[in-house]
Amino acid sequence: KLVSASEVSGEGMVTAVIERQEAQSVMLLDPARCIRCGLCAARCPTDAVKMETFRFTEEIVYQPVGG
Repeated sequence: KLVSASEVSGEGMVTAVIERQEAQSVMLLDPARCIRCGLCAARCPTDAVKMETFRFTEEIVYQPVGG
């Protein structure tokens, strides 16, 4: 969700980042609702959000017992 920076409050690092960047808007991410579609990365005006694809390769390794 993209919101105005004036709507966001927080402590510590959140406040420091908003003030240091003089942000006009911020993007809020709720990891519980994220479906990993990549729209946040596509819409991010500063390219601060990145999405990368990767693939896992499953490998079965047999080890001798007792040796």
